[in-house]
This record gives sequence, structure tokens and C-alpha cells, in this order.
Amino acid sequence: MEQKQLADIRTKYVKEFTKRLTETLGKSVKTVILYGSLARGEVGEESDVDILVIIEDAPEEARIKDEILRIAYEIEYESGFRAIISPISLTLKEFTQRLEAGSPFIYNALKDAIILHDNGLRDIIKRHIEISEKFLQSSKLLLREGYVRSAIDRAYYSMYHAAQAALIWRGVTPPKT
Repeated sequence: MEQKQLADIRTKYVKEFTKRLTETLGKSVKTVILYGSLARGEVGEESDVDILVIIEDAPEEARIKDEILRIAYEIEYESGFRAIISPISLTLKEFTQRLEAGSPFIYNALKDAIILHDNGLRDIIKRHIEISEKFLQSSKLLLREGYVRSAIDRAYYSMYHAAQAALIWRGVTPPKT
């Protein structure tokens, strides 16, 4: 089968997977990201479909993760196993921790990411912006009080978090510091 045909078939099932996830799990699904060979346009006969599903931090996270796997298997079965979906599920907290730690997996997933559904990634960006603003306000106050060195430290962290937000927005995993 041609690469384009393979990509078209798999794309059809990716859309169906995303639709079922959001219908079944609702707001529990924060973000669905396609990454890997299909996202890069390098799909082959043996390529699976790599999907990162970011879910809310909730007491029932194990049940949600099981449901994601069940839906993936349903899609695989319906496709005659022409679309092997390999979902990785992370809570928003797990994703944020890995992102901030400079995880190679998260970096590679985001490098080629196609965001299929977003109901939460922007929350991470918003958090970094809020932290940046707090550090900036603190820096201004310290500078007015004559604590130059402390003001510089706070200004540094303000810029650090602003840069983190900008990099995440652009789909780049910030380097680990």
C-alpha cells in the first residue's frame, strides 16, 4: 500500500479515536496529541499511531487510562488492525513534571506534535505566565526598596517562566536548567 493511502487510513481512525475519547471521557481529556511517524508524514506499513493523551488529575485516573486503552483497541479492531493505536496517557501533573524536567519523550512528542484536541495545554502556559508576573512584581518591589541583587534574581525567574511559556506555545520543550 502507498504511503499516502496508509496515512489516509490511519488519519481517519485517529479522528475517530479522538472523537470517541472526547465523547466518552468528556472534560477528563485535556489534550490529545498525535506525534511520531504519522505526524511527520513518514508512515510505513509497520508504523503504529503514536498518541499522547493528557488527562485531568483525578482520583479515577486509573479508570480513565483503562478506558483510553479500551477505545484504542476498539479502533484497532474496527480498522482490521490497519491502524495500531499506541496511546500514552499522562495526567496533567505528570505531563507538567516531565516537561519541566526536560523529558526526552515529551520533547520528541512535542517536536512533531499535531494537537488533535486541546482542553488544558494552555493551562500550563497560563501557569508559567502567572508565575512570571508574580516574580516581576516582586522584582519591582525589591528594586524600589533598594535590594538590587534580590530584584535581579526575581527578574531572572520572571524571564525564565515567560520564556518557558513562549517555548511551550511554540511546541518546543524548554531545556532543563
